[in-house]
Amino acid sequence: MKEIRPIDLYTAEQLIDFSGGRKNALSFASQQLEGAVALHNLLASERFAYIADEVGMGKTYVALGTIGLLRHFNPGLRVLYIVPKENLQRKWLKEMRNFVANNWRIVDHRVKSFQNTIATQVVSCTKLLDLVKETAINANRDFLVRMTSFSLPLSEKTSKWYELRRRTCDQLPWLPESALDLRNKSAFKDTFARAVNAVLPRFDLLVIDEAHNLKHGFGLEVSSRNRLIGLVLGHEDEAAPYINGGMIKVERVLALSATPIETTFREL
Repeated sequence: MKEIRPIDLYTAEQLIDFSGGRKNALSFASQQLEGAVALHNLLASERFAYIADEVGMGKTYVALGTIGLLRHFNPGLRVLYIVPKENLQRKWLKEMRNFVANNWRIVDHRVKSFQNTIATQVVSCTKLLDLVKETAINANRDFLVRMTSFSLPLSEKTSKWYELRRRTCDQLPWLPESALDLRNKSAFKDTFARAVNAVLPRFDLLVIDEAHNLKHGFGLEVSSRNRLIGLVLGHEDEAAPYINGGMIKVERVLALSATPIETTFREL
């Protein structure tokens, strides 16, 4: 994505009406607009921003406002959303449609189409291999992935491992089956994550809902979900056979949580 230039409240106000035409919501809408502009400008300068409002403060809408501002001035914006579960994938899709229809003021064919719908297609993925397949078909869309997909549960029955290895190698024919070691679950997951990292496109923005789920960071001792997210998105990693890991896949990150700190500031 090209350089992001800071914007002011007046510019954003021409594009977004958080009140949705409701006079009794003007004060709250003004706060949300200020938040969206602040986040936009933070992402311009710092490449990372965190919405840490309490429950009920409209974090999702402020995030959608921020993304709308970014996309209006950078129409080629690629966004990857990571949300905890399937129900939140559906919630985000619903809120996207509502925001575009009710809160985005203009038809710009970037955020809103002339049909009053989302101008950019959003693809909801169930599994990581779905994300690999869909980005290969057309990477110039937005993608919604559930956090549970990164847990990659593998039972003691190696039949599921064989099936995942077969499907992975079908989609990535350059990867030999021998690279996915069926004798070691951790090594299998790490190699799978590196393979996904190798083929994913680069996203201009990563949006993480309920980001406190990642508070324990990256490492061998944390959940495999956290480790897989890190490896898939390009956490620095030692080279592995057949795969060059560690390719950064995101330019900027927008995180959301009502509880960014639960016990210590180290969680940030």
